[in-house]
Amino acid sequence: MVFKNEEITIIREFQSRKEGLRYLQKLPLEHKIDLSKNLILNCIETFGDQQVYISFSGGKDSTVLSSLVCSLKPNILHLFSDTGWEYPETISFVEEERRRGKNIVSVYPICRDGSIWTFERIVATYGYPLFSKAIANGIRTYRHAKTPITKQHALDYLEHMYPQALSYLDYNISALCCEKLKKSPLKRMARQMQMQCSIIGTLEEESQIRKRDWFTYGSNMAMF
Repeated sequence: MVFKNEEITIIREFQSRKEGLRYLQKLPLEHKIDLSKNLILNCIETFGDQQVYISFSGGKDSTVLSSLVCSLKPNILHLFSDTGWEYPETISFVEEERRRGKNIVSVYPICRDGSIWTFERIVATYGYPLFSKAIANGIRTYRHAKTPITKQHALDYLEHMYPQALSYLDYNISALCCEKLKKSPLKRMARQMQMQCSIIGTLEEESQIRKRDWFTYGSNMAMF
């Protein structure tokens, strides 16, 4: 999948992707909507509307994304990850969207062996989902490293990037909660349904990882 020429031109006008991103963020809402719809159409034209789905959480970002996509393809598939930890209001909203005619399929955190992943089971198996995913991954890698070199690399990473996390190295912390409850079940269902591309709605400002991903991939990084 490639950028539409308009967005490529905008980014190339700047010396860095950071400047390009700030410019795009300051555009009028109508222009942002047009750019987003161009990217959506490009995705659908590349993969076909029967092999593209929306990763739908029922939250504000994915709801805005759903509105944009459905204005172009009303019956596009939405995969909703029902982790068992959604607010009742979120479940009610998703059901309301179904009644309004949106094509929403619920996905549950079922393990490959058919058992259900629960939050309690994940904590007992892998640890608590504390801090950012980057910190939690670093701590888990340090605690469960198979070689001294891997352990040292994890320690060096935390010391350099997140020194405030060093006092938590002995705690059972992991970033696998989201992976087990949401990401893996969604990917598994997408493969079963022979989907080729996921359209997701995320904000750069929500994390350094998302910002770094945009600098690396631009607006097209949801393929698998």
